[in-house]
Amino acid sequence: MNKRGISAVVATVLIILITIAATVILWAALIPMVTDQLTRDKACLDATSKFLVTTACVNGSEYLSFQIVRRAGVFDLSDLQITVGVSNGDILAVSFLRLDNTSTVDDLPGENEFISVTRNFQGANKNATDRFTQFSVAPVIRIGDEDVICSPAHPIALQEC
Repeated sequence: MNKRGISAVVATVLIILITIAATVILWAALIPMVTDQLTRDKACLDATSKFLVTTACVNGSEYLSFQIVRRAGVFDLSDLQITVGVSNGDILAVSFLRLDNTSTVDDLPGENEFISVTRNFQGANKNATDRFTQFSVAPVIRIGDEDVICSPAHPIALQEC
C-alpha cells in the first residue's frame, strides 16, 4: 500500500492559517460590540455626572419633594428615572415624565438649570407603616434612535421636609 499524508510543515502552516482566520473573524465580530458598549457607558457616565440632587425629602407619608440641578454638558436628555427606596426593602423606579402624566420633555432641566418637584406617591408599593427612605435620579439619554437608562447616582437618605 502506498499511504501518503501531508507533511508536518504543511500541517503546521494550515493550523497557523486557520488560527489567524478565526482570530480575524472573532475580532471583526467583537470589536463593534465592545465599541458600542463603551460609547454607551461613556455617554451615561458623562450624563450622570452632570446631575446633582440638592434637596430630597418626604412630606408626610405620600409626598416626595426634590430639586435636581443639571450642570453644563451636551447630551440628549429624554427623561429622568426617579428611584425611591421604601423601608420594606422595595425599590420604586418611575419615569419623571410619567409622575403626573402632564410633564413633557420641555419640563426636564436644561443645561445649568434646576427643577423643583413635589409629587404624590400615594398607592406606591408600600403599606401605611412603610416610609420612603432613599432617593436617586438617573438620566435617560437618547443615543442614536434608542433611549438608554443610565445607572443612578448614589442614593441619598430621605428626611422629613
